[in-house]
Amino acid sequence: MFNEKRVLVTGGSRGLGFAAAKAFLDAGAKVAINGRTEESTNAGIAKLGSGERLFAAPGDVGTVAGCETVVGTAVDALGGLDVLVNSAGVA
Repeated sequence: MFNEKRVLVTGGSRGLGFAAAKAFLDAGAKVAINGRTEESTNAGIAKLGSGERLFAAPGDVGTVAGCETVVGTAVDALGGLDVLVNSAGVA
């Protein structure tokens, strides 16, 4: 269903974002996951496993500059975007 779709999941390194990223990967999508830092993003990727369909897009989406960086990184890695999941949040 999502075979070869290009997905960016903000907050994808843990919680609901992580679950969404895993579901999209399982459905055949190419997924860029975002965490606020490189460390948190890489930790999420390590839990999902590596592969040709998984990419890191670290950055703070709470700022305009961070959003530009995250989206730019995802677009470059995936060759565009088909789906955006906004799951980043602060409790």
